[in-house]
Amino acid sequence: MIKIFDVSQIKKIDGCTIVNQGITSIDLMERASLAVAERLVRFLDPNQCIVVFAGTGNNGGDALAIARVLLSKHFKLHTYIIAPDERFSDDCLVNKECLERLTDVKLIKENQDIPQIPEDCIIIDGIFGSGLNRPLEGVYLEVVKVINASRNKVYSIDMPSGLFVEDNAINNREGIIRAEKVFTFQFPKLSLLLPDSASFCKKMILVDIGLCDKCIKEEEANLFFTEKSDVAKLPIPRDNFFS
Repeated sequence: MIKIFDVSQIKKIDGCTIVNQGITSIDLMERASLAVAERLVRFLDPNQCIVVFAGTGNNGGDALAIARVLLSKHFKLHTYIIAPDERFSDDCLVNKECLERLTDVKLIKENQDIPQIPEDCIIIDGIFGSGLNRPLEGVYLEVVKVINASRNKVYSIDMPSGLFVEDNAINNREGIIRAEKVFTFQFPKLSLLLPDSASFCKKMILVDIGLCDKCIKEEEANLFFTEKSDVAKLPIPRDNFFS
C-alpha cells in the first residue's frame, strides 16, 4: 500500500530528501520534470500543437522545465506564464531563464493577454500544484475558464490547477482545471481519489521522482492507497471442491 500524505508532510519529505541525498531544490525539480516528461511523451504526437501554461511558483518551474525537455525532443510548443505581478519563486525563475534561451515565452498579466487556444491542441497545465490553499481569482481564474472551455485534452502536473490536495468544500469548481490525466509526484493526493473530483482528474498517473525511502518510511500516515498487488494477497486459496 502507498501512503497518502497531507501538504505539510509532502513538503517535509521533499526537504528531507534534499538533505539526505545532498541535492538542491532545483536538482529535485529537474529530476521530477524529467520523470514527468518521460511519461508525457508516450501520449504526445510530435506533430501536434502543445500549449503550456505555467505559474510563477514551483509548479510553474516544473512546467517550464518540462517544456524545455519537450523542445529538446523536437515537440512544437507555445508557452505562457500567468504572472500578474511577475513575482517568481527562485527555481521557477531559473527555469524561465533557461527556456527563454531556447524559445519565446509569453507572459499573461491581464485578461487581455490570454490567448485563443487552437483546436486539437494538447494543454500542459502547470499553473498551481499541491501548495494551493485558496480558490483562484482574477486572471488565474479566467485562464482556467478559457482552458476548460477549449475542450482540448489537458495534462496536469502534480495537481489540476485550482484543486486543493485535501478538502475542497469551500473551493470554486469553476476555477479548477478539468484534466484528462494528472501526472502526480510520488504519492496519490487525497482529493484525486474522491468522487467529487472525477471531472477534474479522469486518470491519475503516479510518477516516481526518487524521494528518499527513509524519509517516506519514517513519516506516519493515516490514509493509504491500495494497489492491485495488495488486493491479490487477500483471497484465501481454496480447493476446487471446498464446501
